[in-house]
Amino acid sequence: MLGIYSRQEAIHVEDEQLDGLIANVVVKCSHGHGAYLSRSAVSAGQGECDGFNVGNVSFKHASVVPELIAASTTSLTIGLGSQTWAVPAGKSYEVNMTVRAASDASASNYMEGFVTAVDAVAGSLTVNVTAIGGAGTFADWTLKVKRSGKYGIYQVSAADGGLPWMSYANVRVRGYEYGFNLGAGSGRRNAALSNCVAMDCDFAANLTAGASYRGSILAANCPILLRANNNSVMESIVSDTVPTQILAYVGSTTNVGAIIEHVQFPRLMTHGGAGTETFDLIDMPLNMKARVTLSLNNANTNFFGSWDVTYSGTTFTLEDTASVRHQNMGGATLIDNAGKLALQVSASAAIAAKTMIIDIRGQIYANADILTY
Repeated sequence: MLGIYSRQEAIHVEDEQLDGLIANVVVKCSHGHGAYLSRSAVSAGQGECDGFNVGNVSFKHASVVPELIAASTTSLTIGLGSQTWAVPAGKSYEVNMTVRAASDASASNYMEGFVTAVDAVAGSLTVNVTAIGGAGTFADWTLKVKRSGKYGIYQVSAADGGLPWMSYANVRVRGYEYGFNLGAGSGRRNAALSNCVAMDCDFAANLTAGASYRGSILAANCPILLRANNNSVMESIVSDTVPTQILAYVGSTTNVGAIIEHVQFPRLMTHGGAGTETFDLIDMPLNMKARVTLSLNNANTNFFGSWDVTYSGTTFTLEDTASVRHQNMGGATLIDNAGKLALQVSASAAIAAKTMIIDIRGQIYANADILTY
């Protein structure tokens, strides 16, 4: 097992003509991408590449490393130029790291720039601020290494000859803006996933136009599960924590959209216990043909429901409603609630913030964002 501390990409492979294997690596702290894998086209003079197998690897970004997170009560006015914070001693900041200092009261008040001086013994950090947000004087700063634009796995392929047949097994990424990225260039590219985990990332996965992930990603503390462009496909993504958004769509609304074949995530349910209540689940996609399964287990108050759902963009159809079981609940059904897929259900006793599991398996086709509720 190899442990790496990296200032930029921990692993960088570019224009390699041979097939390869990256295995048994632990990256404890990368300031840039975890792994950068890129391939030019055959027409650029490169030979064919059979792709890479990546397995048993772990990448962690500096933004989640405790030695690179600091609280400071130094009173400073937001502005450009040199700024110095008093920070706890023993931190591991280095010159030229990009750091963002944000006010705890509102993260929109921030200063960002590169480190010019560090005193780990006395506890001070000097930053040349090149970007700011908000205005005012604050003394409640949290300083972290910037992760914007950084990927745990960054794979980019050209249309011709670029990293075909990539496979990832037992890969864990943590703390990046994007957990896994598959760039297809101007052609279609596939990558196979097995036992892959994205933790504490803004987006668990990112798919460019024409990219397809076959397999599944387990997401934890990733508020947005998928960012996707035209003609992209995500086979499966399962969230262990409550997300705010399933899909952030960045393609054209008039072009071929994105397809998700399976998504599972939890949602907290609070029911007053008197009569029928309606709970929005997700935005209705442009089209959907899927099996939707919901389950909640709250001691003696629980239900399980599984329905075949078809949505054409205008018509909502529900089938196989017999696959519903209740205990001290009743009337569970799915509806189109003003453009949102929603659950209607009654309960004989109050339910306070209990976890309901939502599982959608089939074809979810969208050319707009899909939020969760």
